Amino acid sequence: MASTKGVDVAKVTKIQALWRGHFVRKYVAPKAYLQRTWNLIDNDEERQGFEADTQLENLAKEVEPFVLQRQVPEKKQKKKKKHDRDAGSRKGSLKKAPTVPLVYFTADPPATMTLAYIENLITQFKKGYILSQSGVAAIIERFSAMMDEQVTEAVLDITIPEDGSVCVIGDTHGQFVDLLTIFRLNGLPSEKTVYLFNGDYVDRGLRGVEICMILFCFKLLNPKQLFMNRGNHECKRLNEKYYFEQEVGLKYDATIFEAMQNAFTLLPLASLVNKKIFVVHGGLTRHDGVKIDEMRKIEYRKQCPKKSDDVLDQYFEDMMWSDPRVSAGREKNSRGAGIVFGPDVTEDFMRTNDLSLIIRSHELVPKGYYPTHDHQIITLFSASNYCGTNDNYGAFAVLKQDLVPVFTRYHADPVEGISSKFDFETLKIATFQLIRDRIFHYRRELMNEFAQKARDNKEIGISHKKITRQQWVEVVSKVIAIPDMPWLWLQPHLAKASHKKGPKGETLIGYKRFLERYRVMLNVDLVEHWEDMLLKEVCQALYRSNSYLAEKAKQRRERKKERADRRAQRKANRISGREDKDTDDDGSDKEKEKEKEEESGGEESTEAGAGAEKAFKSLSRKTGKITKAEFVEAMKGMSVELTGSQLLVVASKLDDNKDDSITYDEFMTKFKVLYHDVEKENREREKWMKGALRELGDIITQSASADLHAVFDEFDKDKSGALSYEEFSDVLKKLLGSSYDGVQRHQICAFVDKDGNGVIDWKEFTSAIKVDNRAWQREAVQSICNVLFRNRYGLQKAFRTFDLDGSGAIDVDEFCLVIKALNKLIEPPLSSTQVRKLHKALDTNGDGTISYDEFVEAFHVIDTGDDDDDHDRKSRKK
Repeated sequence: MASTKGVDVAKVTKIQALWRGHFVRKYVAPKAYLQRTWNLIDNDEERQGFEADTQLENLAKEVEPFVLQRQVPEKKQKKKKKHDRDAGSRKGSLKKAPTVPLVYFTADPPATMTLAYIENLITQFKKGYILSQSGVAAIIERFSAMMDEQVTEAVLDITIPEDGSVCVIGDTHGQFVDLLTIFRLNGLPSEKTVYLFNGDYVDRGLRGVEICMILFCFKLLNPKQLFMNRGNHECKRLNEKYYFEQEVGLKYDATIFEAMQNAFTLLPLASLVNKKIFVVHGGLTRHDGVKIDEMRKIEYRKQCPKKSDDVLDQYFEDMMWSDPRVSAGREKNSRGAGIVFGPDVTEDFMRTNDLSLIIRSHELVPKGYYPTHDHQIITLFSASNYCGTNDNYGAFAVLKQDLVPVFTRYHADPVEGISSKFDFETLKIATFQLIRDRIFHYRRELMNEFAQKARDNKEIGISHKKITRQQWVEVVSKVIAIPDMPWLWLQPHLAKASHKKGPKGETLIGYKRFLERYRVMLNVDLVEHWEDMLLKEVCQALYRSNSYLAEKAKQRRERKKERADRRAQRKANRISGREDKDTDDDGSDKEKEKEKEEESGGEESTEAGAGAEKAFKSLSRKTGKITKAEFVEAMKGMSVELTGSQLLVVASKLDDNKDDSITYDEFMTKFKVLYHDVEKENREREKWMKGALRELGDIITQSASADLHAVFDEFDKDKSGALSYEEFSDVLKKLLGSSYDGVQRHQICAFVDKDGNGVIDWKEFTSAIKVDNRAWQREAVQSICNVLFRNRYGLQKAFRTFDLDGSGAIDVDEFCLVIKALNKLIEPPLSSTQVRKLHKALDTNGDGTISYDEFVEAFHVIDTGDDDDDHDRKSRKK
């Protein structure tokens, strides 16, 4: 033992305490908060899915008449061949799809199931191989026939074998390695080792098909050695949302998914072990005095009902979805289905049915199992390291004749290529992605609530652009509405605090910049052209105004020149004595009045931006500002194909300083027409010159101000209002470096100098350089993306309705019908032009069909990280 002589024990103890505190803050606490957040949002996703069902049904009703009228187009049959894989599989659009090619093996089941066949399946599955479609189809068919014949009630009776046991398994969720680990630890199903699986075999994980094939085969081998309850995820609408449909679609065609759905409806809802232990996936019901014999009568061979008035349907829903809680009584479940129930409800059910224990699953618990309600209920969860975002144990319970459960905890054995292990970075990325999705989903509601708080803050001396940290927490808690979310801990990770403090030292947050930080990054392959086509509507309206006003200005200049010529002629005539002075004065006065009247409309020029300048002056009514409402009305008057709410978003983006009005500089910076205006015959010959000028425009865009005026004034050394070739060459040299030599720079100068007078004036300068200032345009796209993002699952469901051959693609007409049907159910709707241009952009190869899964997956919310306040941004630039 080492000597402690001369060691200051107090200091050592203090250092150890400081280190432990640092370790907890840096590693333990973040992990705990992130896991808690992930699980809360994951549960709430199910609630959202239930709430969306009503809209899905309404959308389906809207499109159903059109589906009945349409035939499967020949071109879609061809499209399907493009998606075919080995063994007749269909490619899907997957977020979690394996990066390695799928390898199939053929192993049709024997007439009589054998253990050797099952062991071969396990061996091949461990290698990552996929069973052929013919083998999967045969297994599902035979399993379904057996279940249809042998299981006729919603609650199954199971007897523990003498000198044997029943092993109860909780959720596995497509994590095949957990099933392998359970079989290694407890043995394969046999006469003495009976298994009862308690639902949720699929979704989340990548190997739900493989789990089902092994369990179905063991059931076929000996029906008395393995039993399967149904879980809430043995449900079509959840499988469509939580990956199982995509998994099946990656490996097989649509007939396998439908066959699996039929098999799931044949599973009983609960099991009664030795008449004393009730095993159900979710929990108990909303009714008192319920007897198990009543549950047996449930019509279970259908999809799980929701919000039904039928009592037996309510039993069905609650048995799949309910959760226990500490406090007494019953309440609505935050998952959106079933209830939460207290120990009094458990006591009533156990007393009514003379039970000794209830085993349920449905909830992730860190240790794999968790007793509650005075150990009368056990929650059992068997998917260890759940989804790779949790480091939880999996567990199973072994029941013998004494009916005392013995639990075994584990982390799944690693299997090369298919292991699921916890990774903190995976947890962090997945959690913040879920939060970003929620923030973007509720973008409008958050903006409204924040704005109301900001208006209230004016009275206490806080900027109208900011709210306090406590107000931020209150708003996100209210709008996103997930109980117990650690928003205070999450705030620094989601919204940066301003360097300025409130009057009482409060931490302040710029709420508009916080919301603008989270936006959709569109899939470039699918919609790269949509933004240009859509937003061109706004620009064209202003550009049409430019052209019209420029033409008017040209006509006025021509009339002015004609009057000047007439005055000069009259003056010459008077000098020669051929015209009477009184007549000259009268005519001259009238012409001057006419000229003054025309010029009172404001100066006009043909330079780019003249129309926008005139539009601004007209709208601002000499106040120097345009309100957002005035801007929206002006755009509507120009027949811009954006809805009112979308135009309001554009106006907000134009408002750089967020004072609810648009100044002249803000307006003109965004709407100047800055584009090459060169003769057609020179365009091909001078491509490299145009490229140089585009490069110059990009560099100016990326500068702090993106201000052409500043660049022009800086290099106009003699302040003549025009750049000499030497001065413009200096611009090119400074900003483009040595990319172009002196001769090339001189050629560019001559190229820009369109009138050939040896200097480059402001008009020529702005016409030659394209500055891409598209922030306001992208904000309009975000507004439209928000509508599509909020309704993405409804769209996907409606698209599938039209996909009669399961090819994963629909034609353009069908796409338009779905979007138009959605328009009747949402606010704000998309305009007809937006719908038309959206489908045109999505049809990337011009074959008239659209891959709808890829369309839905195209909307990915990202964190731009750009919510610094003005001072912070200026400091960073310095």
